Amino acid sequence: MADDALIRKKNLIRLGKNSRELVTILGRTYSYWQGLMHDPKKSFGEKIAREIEGRWGLPRLWLDDVHDDREPIPEPALQGGARTGQRLKPLSESAMLLARRLDELSEPRRARAVALIDHTLRTFEEEEA
Repeated sequence: MADDALIRKKNLIRLGKNSRELVTILGRTYSYWQGLMHDPKKSFGEKIAREIEGRWGLPRLWLDDVHDDREPIPEPALQGGARTGQRLKPLSESAMLLARRLDELSEPRRARAVALIDHTLRTFEEEEA
């Protein structure tokens, strides 16, 4: 297994969730997470890493970085006001693409883009009402 795959896997394990909790937070199946967490030969690539970061609410490339063990472990940012134990609706491919594109922007541009998207969505909601 390549070094980057080992770092990602170590960081996923470091998040401190068991396979059942990962299903609730990230989707996929119990057997997927069980195999990934306990089989030393299994790893995941960049696409899955970015998906995990997006659904968890982690900064882009967080799973690829080596972290100090004293660094606090981030709690998942549950989508849509979901509570722990409540299954999350998986993000659509277009939502993941938009999130990735927003993550690539500088903070001022990201804030401006989010404000524009929010304004547009509110306009759509008002038109439907």
